[in-house]
Amino acid sequence: MNFDSKVHGFYITDRNAPTPKEKSVTVSIPYSNGESDFSSIFGERFFEMRKIDYKLILVNPSYAERKIIENTIKRELMLPDFQKLYDTHDKDGYWLAKCESVTVDDDSERNKLTVSISFNANPFFVIDSDAKQDLWNDMWYPDKYEQILNFKVEEKKQIHLWNGYDKAISPIINFDGINGKLIYLNQEFPLIKGKNEFFDLLLLKGVNELELQGYGDFNFRLLGEVMM
Repeated sequence: MNFDSKVHGFYITDRNAPTPKEKSVTVSIPYSNGESDFSSIFGERFFEMRKIDYKLILVNPSYAERKIIENTIKRELMLPDFQKLYDTHDKDGYWLAKCESVTVDDDSERNKLTVSISFNANPFFVIDSDAKQDLWNDMWYPDKYEQILNFKVEEKKQIHLWNGYDKAISPIINFDGINGKLIYLNQEFPLIKGKNEFFDLLLLKGVNELELQGYGDFNFRLLGEVMM
């Protein structure tokens, strides 16, 4: 995110991040009571985008400074597409969000600038695991469990990965070797040397059994998503 409230001297006076609305799939069947809800047919609930709103205040700038800051924050917030939104209220991660509106109230009597900012964000908060993995090298210590995410394979190896987050996650796999392949739920994913991402590879919540094939080093990066 290009915009940093601290750089401009703003104070956050209000923050509102209500839970997102569920994507509900219901069917009313004739001659039966109530309705059938298929919203969680794949084992988890799905949600619409969510709104995150902030109110910021800047005091004691001159009129000229207020105008410059107003134009600057509008450019910094409204021009980019979806970006990582870091919020000191929520540690160790970020929201994936896009700014929808910036409303500015210039109070010339009090030399005060009030800015209301509204973001359209993905429903889940992303836990950024990079720092933890770098800190602990081969072992990664999330809040409630530990697991190895680096594997050296010669021909094949069975491994288990634990997804303790609130929804299925798509891992990023870095492979350094030859003939790399991952097998999960009877589906094969061939690996190239370097970074591998598969949008159809989703580790379910809980324990996941995978088979690694090939010769080389496999490293998993897990970006978990939680409801906050």
